[in-house]
Amino acid sequence: MKKGGVAAFTLVELLVVVSIVSLLASLLLPALGKAKDTAKAIQCKSNLKQLGAGLFSYFTDYQEWIPFGYDTNSSLYAGYATLSTFAWYCQVAEYVNCRAAGYNAIVPRDVATWTAAAFQSPVVYACPKVGRSYPCGFPIDFAPPTPIAKFAPLGRDGVCRGKLSMLKLPANRAFLLDYSDSAYAQFFNVGLSSSYAPRHAGGLNLLFFDGHVGWDKYAYLFNKGALTSSYYADKQDAFFAYY
Repeated sequence: MKKGGVAAFTLVELLVVVSIVSLLASLLLPALGKAKDTAKAIQCKSNLKQLGAGLFSYFTDYQEWIPFGYDTNSSLYAGYATLSTFAWYCQVAEYVNCRAAGYNAIVPRDVATWTAAAFQSPVVYACPKVGRSYPCGFPIDFAPPTPIAKFAPLGRDGVCRGKLSMLKLPANRAFLLDYSDSAYAQFFNVGLSSSYAPRHAGGLNLLFFDGHVGWDKYAYLFNKGALTSSYYADKQDAFFAYY
């Protein structure tokens, strides 16, 4: 309608416009949220890919030994991060612009000592979907399945360790998965449902021993893990490493 020669909206027209805007927002916001989640999943895979590059550099330098062991003489972190076998993230740290600060902590390469504020920004150990605040001291959201170490041959030092060349079907075996408890990322208990972090469309990202990165549904992975976690179980169909 016009009032005094100037076009003006009626109350009904304004309500129609508001309704249309609200409808468009309700349609667009989920799509934007999904796009953000997709971008974070892609970044997560990229981080795992970089960790995979670091893993293969480690293999080259250490005669294919896997940087994850099980210490039968220690109960520190269930034997998966001890003075005899450092945590996996400590062992590969130098290949991803970090360094070990003891057997169970890492810091950026240019930081002298570990503190709760050692990391000022995200690193490749972190999954962006977690939404961690910085600074922080432990930005690690991936972990290796325990069978990689526990099923490995026992050495004279009492530590079980495996080699890449010992693995059966390495392209089907995961070294790292999205882990649900970033405060204890020393190992991934494949038989425990709370270990799994289905952060990406109901599934987890995985880094495999041939260097490729993949995704699979939580239910599929948990069934594979829970049914084959026993040392004496048939591990042919497992997603984790065996020898």
